[in-house]
Amino acid sequence: MPELPEVETVRRTLLEPVVGKTIVGVDVRFAKIIRPLDSATFSAALTGKTITDIDRLGKYLIFRLGDLNLLVHLRMEGKFFIKPADTLPETHEHVTFTFATGDSLRYHDVRKFGTMTLRKTEALYSAPPLSRLGYEPNHPQLTPAWLKKRFATRRTIKTVLLDQTIVLGLGNIYVDETLFCAKINPNTVANTLTLEDCDTLIHCARKILDKAIALGGTSIRTYLNSLGISGKFQNELMVHLKKDAPCPMCQTTIEKIKVGGRGTYYCPACQPSPPEGASPMSTIIGLTGGIATGKSTVSAMFTAIGMPVIDTDAIAHEALKIGAKTYQDLIDTLGVSILAPDGTINKNTLGKMLFSDPSVRKQVNAIIHPYVRNVVDTELTRLKSLNHPFIVVDVPLLFETDFHTLCDVTVFVYAKQHQQIERMMARDHIDETYARQKLKAQLPLSKKRVLADYVIDNSQSIIQTKKSFQKVIESLRKEDEDGH
Repeated sequence: MPELPEVETVRRTLLEPVVGKTIVGVDVRFAKIIRPLDSATFSAALTGKTITDIDRLGKYLIFRLGDLNLLVHLRMEGKFFIKPADTLPETHEHVTFTFATGDSLRYHDVRKFGTMTLRKTEALYSAPPLSRLGYEPNHPQLTPAWLKKRFATRRTIKTVLLDQTIVLGLGNIYVDETLFCAKINPNTVANTLTLEDCDTLIHCARKILDKAIALGGTSIRTYLNSLGISGKFQNELMVHLKKDAPCPMCQTTIEKIKVGGRGTYYCPACQPSPPEGASPMSTIIGLTGGIATGKSTVSAMFTAIGMPVIDTDAIAHEALKIGAKTYQDLIDTLGVSILAPDGTINKNTLGKMLFSDPSVRKQVNAIIHPYVRNVVDTELTRLKSLNHPFIVVDVPLLFETDFHTLCDVTVFVYAKQHQQIERMMARDHIDETYARQKLKAQLPLSKKRVLADYVIDNSQSIIQTKKSFQKVIESLRKEDEDGH
């Protein structure tokens, strides 16, 4: 997967052949790469625009087009090529930008996981996805004190450094190299690190990324830059992909392990193990979707292949039961009008209050969410102790409640709005007005789709949903095997 140095190399490679050119046509041959717009709207918005510059933030390329910006995430195998406009597209060329000069920019992606998003200039950094990103290692605000505060988590340092909302731009290769440089074991729990450790991590990350950028990135397996040129940093790797080779510092045999589901390389002598009981994290998959998009269907698919699922809806229902502290807290806050004749909380009454009054929704969330979070934390600890390589946390409001910060990857289940409404009306026996009211109370699907790492389209047949699910599973396992 292209990481920060590779994406920066792509940016620099494209500057001369692309900047200053006017787009006269856009041909989209795989629509799911475009988010959330449809292909026709996307093409119309870009036609006539001139690329004035290409910037980068983390692993995002930002094509500047005046009042509009094209954000591109290359994901696992995305790359660009410059070709004459009349050249026939290759099999894996999914988007072509044709210029007035007679040449074209081709987006090539074998696995089709890359994304393209349009953002107005005034909202570029204040709206997702860029607004949710952390600081790059060279950013002046990435200080040891700031980093230590963000490390107040029980996750492993390897997993935390891969979190783009904390340290931006580090992927599997450069995290392995950074941790080796800092002499920190990848299984070390993040909140055990000192200010001095944080300072060392920042210094090492800067040193390694600067060198990697100078050498054009790392070319491993399928990665080449935009003109098909290989990077050279793979010749400088100290531990990554060096399983069974002698450590360049102490000659101890380098080992490969799994941390958070990722292939991880380290030297057991230079990076000694953390204290007993402070290791091992599974890959945490955050599963979400809008109301009636089919999230439960996908959740069952995870269960069917042996991945444990923590269902936060079920946990929230437990919080409503007589005897639970949250049960009494809800009565104290909302009154006895929410009770059924048998003393249980009437879910229909509570639901109508939630979806019709934002202030009530806020009060209820303040009571229920801490309870759910505590149960999830406890269950995650239990499942991790059983060494499950993947654990799924099913959370309807994954992004709204910041539950995504617990997760290594996020999966979003999508359906069209009219399908959501029809499914809700049939499933919950409600009218269209109430169904739309429920939808309005949640983050729009278009925003969730942009925030998610993977999207499973459940707007077609169950066969297509299963195919989409299988592609996600293959990708997750592929990343695990390859260490990318």
